[in-house]
Amino acid sequence: MDGTGLASYLSRRIRGEVRLNGADRAMYSAATGNYRQVPIGVVVPRDAEDVETAIAGCRRFDAPVVFRGGGTGMAGQTVNVAVLIDTSK
Repeated sequence: MDGTGLASYLSRRIRGEVRLNGADRAMYSAATGNYRQVPIGVVVPRDAEDVETAIAGCRRFDAPVVFRGGGTGMAGQTVNVAVLIDTSK
């Protein structure tokens, strides 16, 4: 996976938020349960087009994707070493 290329792709094309710094990634590394995995980055889409763009970028750069809603998954469903798409907004 080309992390630098993916970061550049997302930052240039997403109209919502692209969170790539260490603090944001750490904040999303856990949910309600005890499982912890630091994500590659976080996308907070503005609309459905941002979601499509993020998925296209992840496909292009061979990065896994995890969707996150309220972060209430007790079994670690919303944490992984992936690009998290936070749909809670």
